[in-house]
Amino acid sequence: MLNRKAEFKVLYGKISRNDFFRNSLILLTGTVIAQIIPVFMQLFLRRVFSPEEFGAFSVYMSILGILSIIATLRYEMTIVLPDNDNDAVNLLGLTIGLSFLFNVLLTIVIILFHLPIIQLFNFPEKYGQFLYFIPVGVFLFSSYQAINYWLIRIKAFKASSINKISRRAGEGIVQFMFGLAKLPVGLVIADISGNLVNNISGVFQLIKRGIDLKSITFSNINLILKRYIHFPKYNLLPAVLDTVTIAMPIFLINRFFSSQYAGFVDLTQLAIVAPLSIISASISQVLLQKISEKRNAKQPILRNIITLTLVLFSISITVLIIIQLWSTGLFQFVFGEKWIFSGQIAKILVFSYTIRFIVSPLSIIFIALEKISIQAFWQIFYFLLIGSLIFYSDFEFERFLRLFVIFDVVSYLLYYSIIIKISLNHDEKLKCVV
Repeated sequence: MLNRKAEFKVLYGKISRNDFFRNSLILLTGTVIAQIIPVFMQLFLRRVFSPEEFGAFSVYMSILGILSIIATLRYEMTIVLPDNDNDAVNLLGLTIGLSFLFNVLLTIVIILFHLPIIQLFNFPEKYGQFLYFIPVGVFLFSSYQAINYWLIRIKAFKASSINKISRRAGEGIVQFMFGLAKLPVGLVIADISGNLVNNISGVFQLIKRGIDLKSITFSNINLILKRYIHFPKYNLLPAVLDTVTIAMPIFLINRFFSSQYAGFVDLTQLAIVAPLSIISASISQVLLQKISEKRNAKQPILRNIITLTLVLFSISITVLIIIQLWSTGLFQFVFGEKWIFSGQIAKILVFSYTIRFIVSPLSIIFIALEKISIQAFWQIFYFLLIGSLIFYSDFEFERFLRLFVIFDVVSYLLYYSIIIKISLNHDEKLKCVV
């Protein structure tokens, strides 16, 4: 018994001294706590709102996700890279400024072309008011992304976790209020409220840690914009294509079948992808900082990638088994009778969700090693392959899903092989230098 205690203390000591695992654990803990709120809210909301209403909301969120990438031109990803804080703080100012200008223009476009946009996405007209909230949602989401990358830069992982909890708390309160009133627009307003709280909390964290905004000038921003111009040049279009590709199944299902079917798929994403994303996003953020640090120190990275792959794979297998054995019963018990179909299609979609969970956090090395032009080729291939689903609109719904999963798994296996190759090349170059 004593030997086991001693072994545990030694293991705990090693983990606690390991920056990567410690920082990942801090982010993960905060994200798990934050995620408890929306999970419990879904138990209430899924019984209040219909699959059609959640389908419309999922289309709204998909549009918001795509536009959030365009709004900042991907400059938020560069905030962790500069050696000095002056360059980084100007990147922060640049990112928020770009988002503001983009969303002013976006507001004008939505007001002028509201009906054509509804028709383009086959958006239910009775939920058309959702679209007017998109510019505010995009600005708040993209602004906090920039703030969060600054917090990652200075290793303020605890602060990042606190912000996530604050966001979910604010969102949950608004969801509950609108849920009681049975107003579907509350789903959108709650998301905006959560992002607003996130920004307020994030700004407070920046001030608390003494961020110096005095160095932000138009001349400095102009210089830093040119220094990192390769990010929007090589990464913006592929990143948009990647996000469009991920959102494409919802768009196509909403168009080829109905918003009700989109709502069923949306719940599988919430029940499976959201919990996995808690781990994935936390690991990805810490891995970006860690790989950037190792690159600057001229240290190898492949071992980190392989170790992390094994950890993520073991988690994925567990999720896969649970979904295949019990998903139908779990969805019925947790969300109610009207969501049983989500449990059935979860058995198909889980293969897609788990392969993404394994590979997506590792893809951060393209940014850390500034290999985004290579990443761009894969993202274009991925977009074209998933986009080819448009030619299968006459397929029965579940057959359509199976074809999507096959395309998705093949694409991500190729993605992983590229990640390993790049990591190996990086380590081999270090040996040659030595």
